[in-house]
Amino acid sequence: MFGLSLLTLLVGNQAIATTYGTIYTVQEMTDLAHDVVSGTVTKLESRHEDGIIKTNVTLNIEHNFVGNKKRQFTFEVVGGTVDGITLDVPGSPTFTEGDKVLLFLDHQQVVGFGQGAYAIGPERIAKRSFEGVSVMDAAASPNNTLDLAIDLPDETEARSCLEVKVWDDYDDDWTLRSVEVDHLASGEFKSYPLTLLSGMEYEFVSCTDQKADFLQLTLYNSEGEPLEMVYETGREATMLYKSDQNQTVILSVQVDMENPDVRQVGTSVGVLYR
Repeated sequence: MFGLSLLTLLVGNQAIATTYGTIYTVQEMTDLAHDVVSGTVTKLESRHEDGIIKTNVTLNIEHNFVGNKKRQFTFEVVGGTVDGITLDVPGSPTFTEGDKVLLFLDHQQVVGFGQGAYAIGPERIAKRSFEGVSVMDAAASPNNTLDLAIDLPDETEARSCLEVKVWDDYDDDWTLRSVEVDHLASGEFKSYPLTLLSGMEYEFVSCTDQKADFLQLTLYNSEGEPLEMVYETGREATMLYKSDQNQTVILSVQVDMENPDVRQVGTSVGVLYR
């Protein structure tokens, strides 16, 4: 069964406890992670490396919340068993084949050593445990239990919504220039610098995942003055702008959520021209 490896290390007769110096919030782990994915552990391969046992963990991905688009992913953890010798590292996550997990990954490493590893249980609730590890009181927080439907941004859902809108626009002679996918908390905004050409018409299209209630697009000139703005209820917004000169602009995307339990939403932005 999946869990954090919480055994103490023994040096001589002295037990050394593990202490996490920094406890990350879910938002911080999401921002630190290159990929946030859920799936099933399918393979464990342990080896000796520089006197330490390390294990490559292969995951069949069921859903990509942030980043990665692959169907399978391999990452590395410290610890494992080689030739009957087991290394347990306090605070490092351990896995068995068949585990259902949620992972915050910075390329091939779990974010925060063991903090970014959760076991997925019934009703898509993911949990982690710090039992046996010395942590601040703040670690006993809602960050230890996550509802996958509420607590995580879903960039895949936002991207899928945008793809449908872009395909529809192809029929009206629009050409796709760029697509950006990200995630935002309520009230946050993301800015994208763009160069517009004189005489060209532009369409700015944005989608979020289904947790957003309001979506705002604003176009600013290089002096920070607003050129165009739309504010839409729901998860989709479209803004049209015809440029009368060659100019550098900033496209700003902002989201708001009425549900206070929603921490972040996935966002996507497409720029089209004709």
